[in-house]
Amino acid sequence: AGQQQAVVELRSCNGASCGPASTSKARVAVELASDSPAQTLDGVTVVTADQGRADFRNLFLTEAGVYKLRFFAPDLNTVNPGLRTVTVVAASPAGIRIASPTTQQTAGQQFEVVVQVVDQFENHNTEADMSVVA
Repeated sequence: AGQQQAVVELRSCNGASCGPASTSKARVAVELASDSPAQTLDGVTVVTADQGRADFRNLFLTEAGVYKLRFFAPDLNTVNPGLRTVTVVAASPAGIRIASPTTQQTAGQQFEVVVQVVDQFENHNTEADMSVVA
């Protein structure tokens, strides 16, 4: 979970040849593709290209998972919208969550308590788990 920067370069195509559209100031948008998990893509999702480049500097997802981002230019005939797969992993540890069963325990019997480390968005950080036997 967290922020990354995405850069889209606009291309101009005439027949079989394509090249950078270095003077373009078109609007470029990004959204989650329809086959991505239900989640909200936060940050600035529509930017104006500068010298043919659209910089998305503040995109973020807060739930760990695999997502497909769809980049397109709403005011242009977008022949091939750009699809990029992004894997969001848990951010730095920020807390713990008790993940033990809530069943009743018998006095005098050993039982295990599972403590999960989570990030600030409640994503499970699998690299920092611990087990406590009481």
